[in-house]
Amino acid sequence: MDFTTYFVCGHFTHLALFKGMSNFLRLYFPHLNQKLILLDNPHLDLIDHSDFTSGYDEVLELKYCETAQTSNWANTLAIKNVRKRVEDVSKLLDQLSEIKFNEPSMFLFTDLTDTSLSSRLLLKKIRSENKRVQIFRAGIARDIHKKYTSWGLMWFLTNIYGLLGAPMVKVSMDGHIISNRKFYKESKYFDGFIVYSNEWSTRKDFIQLKYPIIDGFSKLEKNKKPYILFAGHALGPTSQFGEITKESYIETTNQILSVLSDCYLNQDVQLYYKPHPREDTIHFDLAGFEVLKEPMTSEMLFARDRTSIKAAYSVASNSSATAALMGINSYSLYKLYQYPDVLIERANRRYEFSAVKKPANMQELRNSSIEGRALSKYDESDVGHLKAIIEKIVADVS
Repeated sequence: MDFTTYFVCGHFTHLALFKGMSNFLRLYFPHLNQKLILLDNPHLDLIDHSDFTSGYDEVLELKYCETAQTSNWANTLAIKNVRKRVEDVSKLLDQLSEIKFNEPSMFLFTDLTDTSLSSRLLLKKIRSENKRVQIFRAGIARDIHKKYTSWGLMWFLTNIYGLLGAPMVKVSMDGHIISNRKFYKESKYFDGFIVYSNEWSTRKDFIQLKYPIIDGFSKLEKNKKPYILFAGHALGPTSQFGEITKESYIETTNQILSVLSDCYLNQDVQLYYKPHPREDTIHFDLAGFEVLKEPMTSEMLFARDRTSIKAAYSVASNSSATAALMGINSYSLYKLYQYPDVLIERANRRYEFSAVKKPANMQELRNSSIEGRALSKYDESDVGHLKAIIEKIVADVS
C-alpha cells in the first residue's frame, strides 16, 4: 500500500517515544512506509541518537528555526542574529520547496510546534499540498503557556527580512494545548492529538493510548547488572523561584541520594547518576553512585535498558513520565522539596497520564527500594486496540 507515516521530531526527548511507535508499525504494518523528518535542533548534538534515527525508510533533515520571541528584544533585533535568522529561514524555505507531500499519509509531530517555526511552515506546506492526510500532535501531555509572537513584532520581522532578501512567512497558531484539562486543536493544522498513557481510555478530543512496549531498540549488553537511575536536573528551579534556594536544593538532593544509596546497599544493583545534557557541573554528593556518562538522554536509556532498570528517580523531570509509560518503576521526588504551588501544579499536570509515584516523605522514599518490579507488556488486546486505531486512520485517509 502506498501509505507513509512521517515522524517529525525536533527534540531528543521524543526520539525514543517515536521509535517505540515505529517499531510497532514495522512489526504489525510492515507494508507502510516510514520516514523521519529531523529538525536539526542544536539540542540533538548533545547526545548520540544513532540507535533512534535508524530503521526508517528515509531520514529527511530540515533547518531548525525558532519562532521570534518577544521576551528578549535585544537578542531578537541584534543585527548579527537577524542576519543568521535570515540565512536559516532562507535555507529552510529552500529545503521545503524541494520536498513534495502528495501520497496518502499520517504525520506525527512532537509537542514543540509552539516554538518551532520549522514545524509551523512544514504544517502549512502539508495542508496546502496534500488532501489525503491526517496530522496528529503526539507525545506526553503537558501545559503550554508560552505566548506566541506578537503581531507588531511579526510585522517588523516580515518587512526587515523581506528587505534583506529572505521573505518571512507569517504563520498563526492559536490556542493552548491543554487548558483546564481539555485538549484544543491548534488552528486548522491538526486533526487531533495522540497522548501516551498508562491506561486506555476513550476521549473525544484526543487519542489516548498506551505506550507501545516493543523491545529491541538496540542490542542489550549480555548479563547486564540491574541498575537504579537518578536523572539529574542540575540546580532545578533555584534560579527562578525564591522559595527554593541553591543551598536548600543541594541539601535536600544530597539527603535523597544518601537515603537511596543506603537502601540499595545490600541489593545486587548498580546506582547511576545521569547528569542532564546541560548539567556542566554536578553540585551533589554522589557517594554510592557512579556518574553515567553515556551520551544518551534518560528517555533513550529507558527505551534501550528498560528490562535492566529496577527503578528510575528524578526531582520533577519529564523523563519520569516516560519511564512510567515504558513500564519502569518511576518516582518523582518534588514533594520532598519546598516547591511553590505553581511548580506543584505543573508537576501534577506533567504526570497526569502516567503512573509516576510521588513519595511525600523520606520513609516513602525508603519503601520504594523494596517495591517489586513487574514490567508491563502488550497483551493481545493491547495490540488489537492500537492496531484498530492505526487501521482506522489508514482507511480514513486512503
